[in-house]
Amino acid sequence: MAWPISDDLRRALAANHEMTTEVFVVRGATATQVEVRDLNIQATFSTRGGRSADFTADTAYLDDGLFDPLQDHVLIRTGVRGVGDVPLFLGRVGSVADENTGEVAITLMSRGDELLRVPFETPFPANASNPCSSEMARIIKSIDPAWAVSMAVAADAPVPSGTVWEDDPGQALDDLAAAINAIWLPDRTGGFSIFTNPYSLTTTPTAVLTVTDGEDGVLVNVRHVRSREPVSNSITVVVERTDGFAPIRVTARDTVATSPTRWGGPFGRAAQVLKIQTPLSRADATVVAQRRLMQSLALTRTWSLTMPPGLGQILDPGDVVYVWYRDEVTAQVVESIRYAGHAESTVVADTREFRTFTPTPE
Repeated sequence: MAWPISDDLRRALAANHEMTTEVFVVRGATATQVEVRDLNIQATFSTRGGRSADFTADTAYLDDGLFDPLQDHVLIRTGVRGVGDVPLFLGRVGSVADENTGEVAITLMSRGDELLRVPFETPFPANASNPCSSEMARIIKSIDPAWAVSMAVAADAPVPSGTVWEDDPGQALDDLAAAINAIWLPDRTGGFSIFTNPYSLTTTPTAVLTVTDGEDGVLVNVRHVRSREPVSNSITVVVERTDGFAPIRVTARDTVATSPTRWGGPFGRAAQVLKIQTPLSRADATVVAQRRLMQSLALTRTWSLTMPPGLGQILDPGDVVYVWYRDEVTAQVVESIRYAGHAESTVVADTREFRTFTPTPE
């Protein structure tokens, strides 16, 4: 999950250090380093594109033939001079906006965005002998065999027989991910990651980072929000059947007597209906409903964590961090993150409270 780094680089990032940010235009086997300004890089698992990046640069680079949307890629990395680097983004040049200000605005295209622009030209039948995660890798590589796919899936399942997708590879990946409680994202180095949705775990995973407030803490600013608006305490999953029988319909509700969001308790009632296209068994549909319920209940407490450039640069969506804030320690799931583009900027991570997932017996 979090980008792996050496112990030396971890210690350097955690201490005062000279931050480096390097941007390269990659064309074939040639990489040309360029200077950029206003660099913005973000990652999230709430959108299909997964990652985004943009910046401005001098128009002289256009005169040199760089930033060609028809062939160029851009690699962005950060790190500590003399110690090591951390990649942040690798993707295509998406658009180039050239004005008479002497600057050019560059928007990059993530691998996720690129995948979504290549629909299946003919219906894509699933290989029912494959585990769902392997089928997801097959779909990704059907678009570009050179794309690397890393997997960290706690529980897999065979692809249901008879599954066919018409044209949308993103929908195919979403359906398969839902079947095994997984998330798929473009990664930092031009490939894809498939990993277990942390909200489906039955125990708290090991945190990749602990951040604290107060004196000697690494939190520059914390925004903690408690809200009922996005919370649903009942989730119904509807799965269409391929055998002509009535759809499978299962409901997961917060029925814990001591829960502040208990269905019918002081919180009241708030429900969602989720329709799944991929054929699932009743047991699998129940797991999906319960995982979605845990995600929804976690929305009662959300945070925005602002940190200086450093170890925050290794975080990715899906990572779990421990946050020590106002003498309370909570496990939180990183849902989106904005990386620091230079030494004077900050890392901002939007997080939700982690809650363990307890399956309901059939």
